[in-house]
Amino acid sequence: MSTEAKKLAKIAIASLIALSMTTPAVTQAASSSDDYIKCYGVAASNKNDCGTSLSACAASIKEAGACYAWIYAPEAICKKLANASVGTQAKDCVSPKPPTK
Repeated sequence: MSTEAKKLAKIAIASLIALSMTTPAVTQAASSSDDYIKCYGVAASNKNDCGTSLSACAASIKEAGACYAWIYAPEAICKKLANASVGTQAKDCVSPKPPTK
Protein backbone atom coordinates (compact mmCIF):
# COMPACT_ATOMS: atom_id res chain seq x y z
CA MET A 1 0.00 0.00 0.00
CA SER A 2 1.39 3.39 -0.96
CA THR A 3 1.97 6.20 1.53
CA GLU A 4 -0.87 8.19 0.02
CA ALA A 5 -3.28 5.23 0.36
CA LYS A 6 -2.25 4.74 4.00
CA LYS A 7 -2.93 8.43 4.74
CA LEU A 8 -6.33 8.18 3.09
CA ALA A 9 -7.19 5.04 5.06
CA LYS A 10 -6.20 6.71 8.35
CA ILE A 11 -8.33 9.77 7.54
CA ALA A 12 -11.30 7.57 6.64
CA ILE A 13 -11.03 5.57 9.87
CA ALA A 14 -10.66 8.72 11.97
CA SER A 15 -13.72 10.22 10.26
CA LEU A 16 -15.81 7.13 10.96
CA ILE A 17 -14.79 7.12 14.60
CA ALA A 18 -15.60 10.81 14.98
CA LEU A 19 -18.96 10.36 13.26
CA SER A 20 -19.90 7.39 15.42
CA MET A 21 -19.15 9.41 18.55
CA THR A 22 -21.37 12.36 17.58
CA THR A 23 -24.34 10.69 15.87
CA PRO A 24 -26.10 9.36 19.02
CA ALA A 25 -25.93 12.77 20.70
CA VAL A 26 -27.42 14.49 17.67
CA THR A 27 -30.20 11.90 17.35
CA GLN A 28 -31.04 12.06 21.05
CA ALA A 29 -31.14 15.86 21.04
CA ALA A 30 -33.49 15.92 18.06
CA SER A 31 -35.89 13.34 19.47
CA SER A 32 -36.05 14.29 23.14
CA SER A 33 -36.04 18.08 23.01
CA ASP A 34 -39.60 18.52 21.73
CA ASP A 35 -42.83 16.71 21.26
CA TYR A 36 -43.64 16.13 17.61
CA ILE A 37 -46.87 17.76 16.49
CA LYS A 38 -48.78 18.23 13.26
CA CYS A 39 -47.22 21.20 11.48
CA TYR A 40 -49.58 22.49 8.79
CA GLY A 41 -48.69 24.54 5.73
CA VAL A 42 -45.03 23.63 5.32
CA ALA A 43 -45.02 20.24 3.57
CA ALA A 44 -43.22 20.05 0.24
CA SER A 45 -45.18 18.61 -2.67
CA ASN A 46 -45.60 14.84 -2.32
CA LYS A 47 -44.05 14.94 1.20
CA ASN A 48 -47.06 15.26 3.52
CA ASP A 49 -47.18 12.78 6.40
CA CYS A 50 -50.82 11.74 6.20
CA GLY A 51 -54.00 12.08 4.20
CA THR A 52 -55.70 15.41 3.55
CA SER A 53 -59.21 16.46 2.61
CA LEU A 54 -58.26 15.56 -0.95
CA SER A 55 -56.61 12.19 -0.40
CA ALA A 56 -56.27 9.38 2.07
CA CYS A 57 -52.57 8.79 1.47
CA ALA A 58 -49.33 10.28 2.68
CA ALA A 59 -47.00 11.82 0.09
CA SER A 60 -49.91 12.81 -2.11
CA ILE A 61 -50.30 16.60 -2.14
CA LYS A 62 -49.43 18.30 -5.40
CA GLU A 63 -48.67 21.81 -4.14
CA ALA A 64 -45.90 22.76 -1.73
CA GLY A 65 -47.00 24.62 1.38
CA ALA A 66 -50.66 23.61 1.15
CA CYS A 67 -52.39 24.90 4.29
CA TYR A 68 -54.41 21.69 4.69
CA ALA A 69 -51.42 19.30 4.53
CA TRP A 70 -49.15 18.55 7.47
CA ILE A 71 -45.92 16.90 8.53
CA TYR A 72 -44.81 15.75 11.96
CA ALA A 73 -42.19 18.16 13.30
CA PRO A 74 -40.87 19.26 16.68
CA GLU A 75 -43.15 21.98 18.02
CA ALA A 76 -40.29 24.45 18.53
CA ILE A 77 -39.20 24.05 14.90
CA CYS A 78 -42.75 24.38 13.56
CA LYS A 79 -43.24 27.64 15.45
CA LYS A 80 -40.17 29.10 13.72
CA LEU A 81 -41.23 28.21 10.16
CA ALA A 82 -42.86 30.84 7.99
CA ASN A 83 -46.49 30.07 7.10
CA ALA A 84 -46.64 27.20 9.60
CA SER A 85 -49.70 26.48 11.68
CA VAL A 86 -49.01 24.55 14.88
CA GLY A 87 -51.32 21.62 15.62
CA THR A 88 -54.33 22.72 13.56
CA GLN A 89 -55.02 24.20 10.16
CA ALA A 90 -54.89 27.97 9.97
CA LYS A 91 -58.33 29.53 10.41
CA ASP A 92 -58.19 31.10 6.96
CA CYS A 93 -57.19 27.81 5.29
CA VAL A 94 -59.52 26.79 2.50
CA SER A 95 -58.78 23.35 1.16
CA PRO A 96 -59.86 22.71 -2.40
CA LYS A 97 -62.93 20.60 -3.03
CA PRO A 98 -62.26 16.98 -3.97
CA PRO A 99 -62.85 16.27 -7.65
CA THR A 100 -66.30 14.96 -8.50
CA LYS A 101 -66.76 11.88 -10.62
